[in-house]
Amino acid sequence: MLEVMAPSSAVEQPQSTVCMTHNVPVRPWSLILEFAKLAPTAGGAMLPEAALGKAIKIRRIEAEFSQEELAELCGIDRTYMSNIERGKRQPAIKTLRRIAIALNTKISALLIDAEKREQGSEND
Repeated sequence: MLEVMAPSSAVEQPQSTVCMTHNVPVRPWSLILEFAKLAPTAGGAMLPEAALGKAIKIRRIEAEFSQEELAELCGIDRTYMSNIERGKRQPAIKTLRRIAIALNTKISALLIDAEKREQGSEND
């Protein structure tokens, strides 16, 4: 029989992780952001939908929002936000405006980031 143990309050959860390269504490959101930036691209360039989605995803992670939190702030479903970030759906300008406001940025900043990614000049 499988035993399920409740998490002990006495066990302390780590507050940060140590960067192996620089030997400094790294917050978990930083690790997620670095992973998000590593998405594969074909020849360094991306499709426009994927480039916009990636720009939104990176800004979301920098703001330390989950997809669900950002979707709720924007008044859209989490699965729709997921599809936008993966380049499967293209948001209407009203939705893009709500996303930009929630991320404390401008639509133009998101589009500039996306254009750089589309052209392959910003793969970081």
